[in-house]
Amino acid sequence: MAALATVLQAIDERVSLKHVHRRLQAFARVLIVGTFMDDALRVMCDYRGQAATMKSVGWGVSLPPGSQAAVQSLMPSVFIATQTIGVLLILTRLAPQAGCLVLVAWAGVHPFMYAQQKNLEFLLESVTIIGGLLILLTSERAIATRERLLSGGGGVLGTPAEQKEAQANEKNQLLFAGRLMLCAVFVYYSVKMSIERALLGGPINHEDPIHALFALFVLLLLARA
Repeated sequence: MAALATVLQAIDERVSLKHVHRRLQAFARVLIVGTFMDDALRVMCDYRGQAATMKSVGWGVSLPPGSQAAVQSLMPSVFIATQTIGVLLILTRLAPQAGCLVLVAWAGVHPFMYAQQKNLEFLLESVTIIGGLLILLTSERAIATRERLLSGGGGVLGTPAEQKEAQANEKNQLLFAGRLMLCAVFVYYSVKMSIERALLGGPINHEDPIHALFALFVLLLLARA
């Protein structure tokens, strides 16, 4: 035990918690924007299929025949560019708040672009993604506020009123909305499985622990709001 304590102390002395925190933040950003990176690559690799999808859902049907094909072929490029710009703005730290807003806008219109507005699961997945982006946006706002106060206060977080403003950025209505939206798809699947089990009846099965995990996840998120 003494040897283990010595090893842990040595690690604690050599590892900078600040650096670890920054790396975790960077990793979290990659996880949040990962779905957009994946979607942009998917559209890029299946460009013709995406253009055909735009045709099948009726985009550009009111335009002249020549313009229809042009619009349908151009739309996948817009999808790729929008997501790529948003991801790069966040990951490069060039304008992370703007990047979050770009991706929030895309996630909001995504179901409608593919005529999936009647697909509840698709809509809730988009809501959950928007929730994660809102949480990230809240964090980026807090970081920006902290940096602004530090640069203007000689290394001190300004007056008490300014400190309160900085703290409010971390726990505000936007953060609460993000947490609620992040839960959307998990609540849906949990309720769906519970209803299916109630209708089918029978003893406790392997899905019940999943229900408990979903409920715990939701409670933990909302408890921190």
